[in-house]
Amino acid sequence: MKSRDESLERGVVATGRFNRIVKKLSPRVKAALDEAIRIVISDPEAGRMKVGDLAGIRVYKFKVKTQLYLFSYIDDVDNDRIVLLYFGTHENFYRDHGGKDWLG
Repeated sequence: MKSRDESLERGVVATGRFNRIVKKLSPRVKAALDEAIRIVISDPEAGRMKVGDLAGIRVYKFKVKTQLYLFSYIDDVDNDRIVLLYFGTHENFYRDHGGKDWLG
């Protein structure tokens, strides 16, 4: 397992879909998302591994005030990076996620 310092050097890549969603966020939610991403960078297994249509994808959950938010990502160990896929509120997250259509 990598040390904390080594894991912070990992690359982070966001899909266009993720970037379009994040661009519209309020500063408060954006700050909370940035902190959540830092947590995932330091511990890529922080998110729960999904099964079925989302097999291979991890989802990390966090709250801002009382609203639950989720973002999905892939721990791409082969390329030493984390790929951010989708972000949204808990309502309809899995329906809107689109399964494995995240990269193409």
